[in-house]
Amino acid sequence: MLSLEAMREIKNAYATDSAAIEAVSERLGNPTPDEVVDTAFTGMGSDDRNVRVLMLHILKQQSGEKAMRGVVAGLSDPMRRVRSVAVMSSGSYLHFPEITTRLQEMVTDEREKRKIRSQALSMLAGAAQ
Repeated sequence: MLSLEAMREIKNAYATDSAAIEAVSERLGNPTPDEVVDTAFTGMGSDDRNVRVLMLHILKQQSGEKAMRGVVAGLSDPMRRVRSVAVMSSGSYLHFPEITTRLQEMVTDEREKRKIRSQALSMLAGAAQ
């Protein structure tokens, strides 16, 4: 399992370029994509919303069913900020019915924040990728 600091480094590298990603990966011992996803998925269970947000930023760059399940968890998170980041992280997972179903539920949920409902609709329409 990767440390929280390692996950922060990975997230920051994703925001730059492939050379930075390679350098961070090498410095961290070349973790496999499965290791990154496993750590992010586990991090989605954190009590700290900032950790969950960090993990969603990482899951956005990943693929596969386990990563998708982490994003689905974020879409149902009790914290508004986490749900918002989860919506923005779901673009790579729109081929999974679990994602599109949850986004549709968010769009029609009158109790959901208007901004998040709008983000979910935009994601479903393909405008926010």
